[in-house]
Amino acid sequence: MHVLAAAAAAFIVVRWLTFLNRWEFLRVEFKDPFLAVAQVVAVVGALALQHELSFTHAVLSLAIADIGMAVAVLIDRLIVAASLWPPPQRRR
Repeated sequence: MHVLAAAAAAFIVVRWLTFLNRWEFLRVEFKDPFLAVAQVVAVVGALALQHELSFTHAVLSLAIADIGMAVAVLIDRLIVAASLWPPPQRRR
């Protein structure tokens, strides 16, 4: 259960940073290396708060958070693709 909580914390942190990029609320843009570090820090922090910090828990949490982010990015891209398809009809 600690692994899922840490993964969820990392997912939420990285997802909100991604949304801040997209909505341009901040003057800085978070690049992928920064988001990866933020994910690791969120996992380690969440596990440390739960007193369950171990290498195995950290790796599992990061893997679950990565899979969650991959699914979220896939869904985002499918939504964008669906909004662009079919192409608008040209008037003659």
